[in-house]
Amino acid sequence: MYTAVSALPGDGGHMSFSQVRTISTYFLVVCSASLLIRSTEASLPTPVQITNLGGVSGPLSVSPVGEKLLVKGSSNMLILSLAGTPLDTVGSQSGSYDWTQDGTRFVAGDGGFIAVVDPQINIFEPFPGPAVNNGISWSPLGNGAVYQDSDLGLMFFSYPSGSVAAIPCSDPDATGCEGEWPSFSGDGAWIAFEDGTQILRVSAGGGTAETVVDLPGDVTTPAYSPDGHWIAFSRTVVGGENNLWVCDAQGTQFGLVQLTEGTYRDLFPDWSPDSRDIYFISDRSGPFEVWKVTFDGSVPALPMTWGRIKARFQ
Repeated sequence: MYTAVSALPGDGGHMSFSQVRTISTYFLVVCSASLLIRSTEASLPTPVQITNLGGVSGPLSVSPVGEKLLVKGSSNMLILSLAGTPLDTVGSQSGSYDWTQDGTRFVAGDGGFIAVVDPQINIFEPFPGPAVNNGISWSPLGNGAVYQDSDLGLMFFSYPSGSVAAIPCSDPDATGCEGEWPSFSGDGAWIAFEDGTQILRVSAGGGTAETVVDLPGDVTTPAYSPDGHWIAFSRTVVGGENNLWVCDAQGTQFGLVQLTEGTYRDLFPDWSPDSRDIYFISDRSGPFEVWKVTFDGSVPALPMTWGRIKARFQ
């Protein structure tokens, strides 16, 4: 049973009331000027363990063509099938990496370099200089990658030239964008990223960023769905556990749903190419392993008007 108190404006047909209403079997989330509602009668989807390798670490990247996963093992980069079967190991570890748009290569970056790696023929194409700190995302257009520089913010690495340039970005309070863990939308038009305890998105060409997620607790590692409709992220709550959530790419006021629960650390979500499954790294079985959870795009809540709320409970 949940108690909702609201002082929302009554314009647009949205719910507006000063009294307290007690509502059973429903979970209410207040975002902006809309009331979002999600039935708790249905249980959350059950995560499925994909690997049993004795421990892996993130980030995690799913090949856009849907054949492979890329994670860190104890000393090497691991290429796995979607079923978790080891396929190959590649060199030493990198802090940030992502598959290219055709899934044949991956881009990797650390404090002083970016490299484009072809694991099939063992080609390592280095580009010294760029300082990749927290996250890199290959453009679906195939012309390079966006990455985060802790001093400069969002940066774009052009391929194959190797040149780098800042992406002009200001957040809604008119300060610079931190740009951590950037993620391209499926059409390459948007970049979602972590900014302090919020998730923002900005046009790939730069500009003023929009707030997508601003919830209690910390939110991190946003991942755009390939169809461009959703953004998955990990949310830290009291107690230190991390659970996975998904929101509408336009913002939580258009849809928000929790996907995992429990006192676990569910981290680094990434999507299957059909936008139906989310792979992630979790300590649910002890050491961190790769897990998968199914996402139903019809589940996220929609803005509810007062008329719809009354209709539900009459």
